[in-house]
Amino acid sequence: MKTISLKKVSAVAVASLGFGLLSVVPAQAAASAPTWTDADNVISVAATGTSVSDTFSVTLAANDNSAGEVAATLTLEVPSNSAITLTQNAATGTTDVFSDTGFAIGSSAAAPAVDVSNGNLSLTTAPSAGATGVFGTATIVPDVVGVYKLHLSLAGTVTDTLIVYVGTSLDSVNTNKAFSVQGSDISSTGWKGVAGGQATVRFTNFTTDVARTYYVTTTGGAITAVTERDTGTNLGAFARTNNSDFGNGINFTTDGSSLSSDAYDISVTDNGAATSVVTIRYFNASTGAATTFATATVTWGVAPALSATYSTAKLAAGNSCSTAATTAVVLASTAGVTLAAGATTGASLCIETKDQYDVALTGQALSVTISGPGLIRLDDNTTTGVTGNVRTQSLTAASRASTSTAAIGITADGTAGVATITVTSGTTVITTKTVTFYGAVAKYTPTVLQVVSADGVATTDAVLVAATDAAGVVVPGATIYAFSGNTSAASVPSSVTTVTSAGTLGGTAPASFQAATPIGSAEVNVTGVSATTEKEVTLTFGNASTLALSTVKATAVVKIGSIKASSIKVTTDKTSYAPGEAMKITFSMTDSLGRPIAGGAGTGLLDSVITSASLSGDTLPTTAIASLTGSKTYTVFAPLSGGKLKITTTTGAAGTFVATAAADLVIVTDVTVTDPNASLLTQIDALNAKIVALNALIAKIMKKLGVK
Repeated sequence: MKTISLKKVSAVAVASLGFGLLSVVPAQAAASAPTWTDADNVISVAATGTSVSDTFSVTLAANDNSAGEVAATLTLEVPSNSAITLTQNAATGTTDVFSDTGFAIGSSAAAPAVDVSNGNLSLTTAPSAGATGVFGTATIVPDVVGVYKLHLSLAGTVTDTLIVYVGTSLDSVNTNKAFSVQGSDISSTGWKGVAGGQATVRFTNFTTDVARTYYVTTTGGAITAVTERDTGTNLGAFARTNNSDFGNGINFTTDGSSLSSDAYDISVTDNGAATSVVTIRYFNASTGAATTFATATVTWGVAPALSATYSTAKLAAGNSCSTAATTAVVLASTAGVTLAAGATTGASLCIETKDQYDVALTGQALSVTISGPGLIRLDDNTTTGVTGNVRTQSLTAASRASTSTAAIGITADGTAGVATITVTSGTTVITTKTVTFYGAVAKYTPTVLQVVSADGVATTDAVLVAATDAAGVVVPGATIYAFSGNTSAASVPSSVTTVTSAGTLGGTAPASFQAATPIGSAEVNVTGVSATTEKEVTLTFGNASTLALSTVKATAVVKIGSIKASSIKVTTDKTSYAPGEAMKITFSMTDSLGRPIAGGAGTGLLDSVITSASLSGDTLPTTAIASLTGSKTYTVFAPLSGGKLKITTTTGAAGTFVATAAADLVIVTDVTVTDPNASLLTQIDALNAKIVALNALIAKIMKKLGVK
């Protein structure tokens, strides 16, 4: 027999295991956009080397009270040969164009600092909510003649622009003497105007050494307006000899005083030519030789056409567009305004037609239709003053030859439901809006917001009650009557009224728990009787002054408790967690009767909360807990390493919110985080066992075959 020799080779391959964690963090709620304003949008003319400043102010919305909620972007346009950037003025070499020096807003004790790096404006500390104040100052020291523009943008949209037209008093080096003031575009050779429309050129930097007469003419267009633009000190210094007849041009005389900062605006209209050239000359009194002071070429563009993008549509309750113009939001969606069914006054939809250059456009025919309930009336006036009496109405281009605005009065026809109003001009849909007509209250939906305090003081916004009609549409301005089922436990006001516009809950809730009161809802204050031992009270809401007469009713059970905690517990939803797993940690507070505490857990409830390992996710409380129900749950993520996790909570000293029984306690909560390598070791042991069994099987087979 032939002998075969085999070598036993055992190879063990162990795969490395990688662990990935996906952390999901809720996005921060968007703040309402702040309102920016500047002191002087256009500084007509300035000389090189002269400092020009403009102050920007901001009004914050009610919820803009944290550092991250206010942000803006600055961009700067300068002449091609200028050395100015956002971070440096060429004339000084060190001064930023935008400075937050002297920043002050609201009633903050310490003025928040502003980060202006890379053109980004943001607060580094929180200001007062809803504050108005100076945000910063833009200062430009021009180094060359030309046009300087500082844009302030919010969410990519330019909100404010500071424009500075800059010249010099030295006529011999003055190359830029004309600037665009009105027109759709600025190019290197001139200004692009609207075909059939108007463009305006600003001429400046006139001589200051002698009195001189300048003559302005135009070819390819007609001069339609001439306006003197002065800094104020030399207003009227230009002596124009022809003030109304511009057919043969105009002429004006300077008096030789300091007029380098003064200017003339020349407006021209298109007469069919591709371009219009505006020229300013003066003549030598002795020789008659002409000298061209400056020329400007206007290149006429595409004829104006109606633009749905730039045309505006404002919707507001009431019968006046003047109200809509100042208080109504320009609605981009079909969000509507609620109206009473059968009312003779309702809403106004206010239209302004504009062209593709964002310029008001007259002579546009309009057609308005309403589907669903309601009636309309279309008018060219800016005040509707009508009750609305048709379903479809149109205005011709001829009747609108001299106006770009229109008002649509919207009223009810006695039917509840959603109406859709569509405004068109030819084939262009300018806007589509909805108005909701509500009927009588058919249902109340109460929502309990917090535990009522048993201290004899009203707990504001304890319950929120929504009123809706048979179709589920909210009903604003409705009276809701309230009744306490146990007046020895708590009392309620006799009635409340649902709001007609969304507002902020103004109760005892911590700021983080306040929310907008929806239209058609009312906040109900509940006063717990001082020292009552009752655990809860049942409230009933009706549509009449007595329960017996009420045909619409709803009830809500409101808990009652003390504001002082006699027991504080810290619990977790599990006792063992995988590495990185979400953990829920709950703090529960009850009073001496075992009732959830009321009013939110105030400052001093806790002394500290310390964990033996760092946790991501929600920030655990330190001294107070923002809770309206006597408990609060925080979501954190377990450490990535295994072992014991200890949560040590120390309660506060006895006081307003802590009873002696719960004071100065150390509460230890232990959980286990599994070893991330445990499963790997188990897999390796199982693999080794299989290898041993395989080797034994191979040896047995070799023995039977006589193989050595």
